[in-house]
Amino acid sequence: MQDAPTDSAFDVPPLQAIRARRQRAGECAVSGTTLQIVGESLRQALDIQPGERVLDAACVEGRLPYPDGTFDAVVSTFAIMSAPDRELAAAELLRMCRPGGRIGLACWTPEGFVGRLLGIVGRHVALPPGIPDVRRWGAQAELRRMFGGASVDGALRHFAFRYRSATHWIDVFRGVDGPVLTALDTLDTAERVALNADIMALVGRFDMSGSQSVVVPAEYFEAVIVRR
Repeated sequence: MQDAPTDSAFDVPPLQAIRARRQRAGECAVSGTTLQIVGESLRQALDIQPGERVLDAACVEGRLPYPDGTFDAVVSTFAIMSAPDRELAAAELLRMCRPGGRIGLACWTPEGFVGRLLGIVGRHVALPPGIPDVRRWGAQAELRRMFGGASVDGALRHFAFRYRSATHWIDVFRGVDGPVLTALDTLDTAERVALNADIMALVGRFDMSGSQSVVVPAEYFEAVIVRR
């Protein structure tokens, strides 16, 4: 599996600003390790075979230096959702995938825990310029529109966040989750307290642990897109 390289030709000021915010938004390895099982499920859904060429596209921000149809499969787990240009990102995934190849995406749904969390953050602070509403990637109808004539199939799945308490969950994810950290950076003390209270209440509504710990099922759409 190859990681998508950075294309310096697209380091225009808006993208530089977005990248800077993401770098400040925490350590990707923390969230990546936490969500590793989602990637394994996506690999199974794509039925990736030995010898196939697979690209981990992560968050495509511009044209990548690969010829058309280079890869048998192109994947992204909760990363492509943050691409500043949704249409360009979808077009690049299609371009790099060979005809008959598969694109696999894991995207939080608007109705699930993370989608609702982002909705709460959005009520407290407006999205900065260039930051898209990531929740649209989790709607199957929207994926069908973005990927045009490609076949879009998939299933709703759940990932369970497991932490010692709601406070522990917030402490961890405000250090690795971009939208939450961006919101906290722009709020005064009273507004931060209000945001924190709303997030705690959301965790409480979704928590299925029945104990002092926290088990929060987060719905996501596991999409398998076949290029025609």
